Amino acid sequence: RTITHLRQGNWRLLAQRIRSTLPSLLAKRARSDLVTGLLESLPPQTILIVDHNLGGGANHYRDSLIAEYSSQHHTILLWTFSPVILSFQLELISPDGERQTYKVDNAAWDALVDCKQIERLIFNNAVSYPQPDLVPDMLMRFALTYRENRKLTLLVHDFFMVCPSHFLLNNVGQYCGVPDITRCHSCLPAIENSLTNLFDAADIVLWRSLWLKPLQQADEIVCFSENS
Repeated sequence: RTITHLRQGNWRLLAQRIRSTLPSLLAKRARSDLVTGLLESLPPQTILIVDHNLGGGANHYRDSLIAEYSSQHHTILLWTFSPVILSFQLELISPDGERQTYKVDNAAWDALVDCKQIERLIFNNAVSYPQPDLVPDMLMRFALTYRENRKLTLLVHDFFMVCPSHFLLNNVGQYCGVPDITRCHSCLPAIENSLTNLFDAADIVLWRSLWLKPLQQADEIVCFSENS
């Protein structure tokens, strides 16, 4: 895609792509003790945002959330997965806009769950996450730990919670509109899409049962269209 931008002279898009990729390439690996020390130094009422790192509308909305919470003097943690370096990242964003980005592994989530300074988790999107079926449990563990002092917000930008094919494109590339589940049973295993195929089980009943739990537990669910 970068080569295409160069050939077409899309300098603005190329610059945006470089800016979004650079933090991933420069991020340093954080040992578990560094992550623990980082979290212990956080101020109260820190906000944790879980998101993908693919660009587009969901990321634009995330950036507006970061700007809003920063203006209210909140410290923000941003948890993403970078396809560029095939690693999870934890980014610390101070109210003045200073950013520190670290490469982390799944174990860092345990430290986040135990961090009492985090008062709210905002789930924005997790498309492209390896083993996406683990994400609902990650959200649940966070929400149920120190439950009386935490809030869970789920943002519904697309249809990821309904189906791993997050734009509801079926196995022939057409918008399905959520058909009878008998059609889903044959469709999901037949989809040849690298993002959809990250859900190895390809079981629509399992997928929806996993996502039902955080939906039931959420303090707030935000939809952006009548369709969603």
